This record gives sequence, C-alpha cells and structure tokens, in this order.
Amino acid sequence: MFSSTLYENIYNFLLDSPSDHITAFSVIFQLIEDDTWYSKDKLREIIHQAIIVVKKNYDQTSKKYLKLVDIPLKVSEYYYYLSDL
Repeated sequence: MFSSTLYENIYNFLLDSPSDHITAFSVIFQLIEDDTWYSKDKLREIIHQAIIVVKKNYDQTSKKYLKLVDIPLKVSEYYYYLSDL
C-alpha cells in the first residue's frame, strides 16, 4: 500500500468516524492495520496532513475539531513511549 492510500484511509477514518471513536490509539491502529512499514516521521506527516484537511470541515468550537487538534500531540507521545520498547 502506498502512503497516498494510507493517507486516504486515515482521512476517511477521521472524516467518517464519530468523534467518540477518534483517539490517538484508533489513528495508530489504522496505521497498524495497513501492515506497511514507514518511518515514524513519515507516519506523523501522513496523520498531520489528514488532520489539517479534515479540520477544515468543522467549526473550531465543535467537539470533533477540538478532538482532531489534540490527536497529533497524543500520537507523538505514544510514539515516544513505543520507541523505548
């Protein structure tokens, strides 16, 4: 699977999922499900780009927008801890 397809999967997940289902772990799970290995930096870039585009669909005060804003930091925290394993 190419990174553009992975981007589309993340984008669709973020756009279509209810905000209660969107967490840093659920986004990371989408990456794991892909079963293609990319560098952490490339994965972060894909996640960030998808979030930037999806956020444009929501008002800045909406629950989903606020949830999306928080995801990159949480993903980075998880990757930091996972890299120690």
